[in-house]
Amino acid sequence: MAQEVEVKFRLAGLSKIDEENKGKEIKQGYLDFKNDEKVQTEVKSIFGDIDLKGIKEARIRAKGNGENAKYFFTLKSDGTLQRDELEEEIDPEKFEQLWPEAIMGRVSKIRREIDLGDDLIAEVDEYRDNLEGLYSLEVEFDPEAISLEAVKQRVISFDDSAEDVTELRTYKNREMALKGSLEELEDAVKKEKEQKMAESHLPIQ
Repeated sequence: MAQEVEVKFRLAGLSKIDEENKGKEIKQGYLDFKNDEKVQTEVKSIFGDIDLKGIKEARIRAKGNGENAKYFFTLKSDGTLQRDELEEEIDPEKFEQLWPEAIMGRVSKIRREIDLGDDLIAEVDEYRDNLEGLYSLEVEFDPEAISLEAVKQRVISFDDSAEDVTELRTYKNREMALKGSLEELEDAVKKEKEQKMAESHLPIQ
């Protein structure tokens, strides 16, 4: 598996984005690969006979519309800043077959790409449907080429409203896909922050 190192930020809005940057539509769904035999069969047909022990997420994604649309099946391990990832492009017919199996939640958004320099591309997502009003920014980077702090500084320079939410699991797309509204997400984020704060004050054993 390839290793993905990525930071995520929550943004106040799209005020820093050029109005001409319309972005691409993305819809993605999460599959119950542990219990759904149909999904397990598809995983084997696409990725071969791989060990699923460390896999925590199975996702299908449609990026774009019409003839230019591309479709992907992705497997990811657990983690926040750093995760293992395995991804294959699939045909639109396969995507349509699997879409009804996305019972673990779905996300719809518009993605705009921003060049931050030095081969850093920020992916700015504007969420739709039940998460309308939410904006995020993600940057995948090579830690051997640039430091985490340098990446964060690039993001803050682009948009000083950016709040680093990399270590908050509630902001993982597979978690957000299960939320029925932005208010429900906000409540979950608040609870996770409170839990982290409480844990940080626990005495060292």
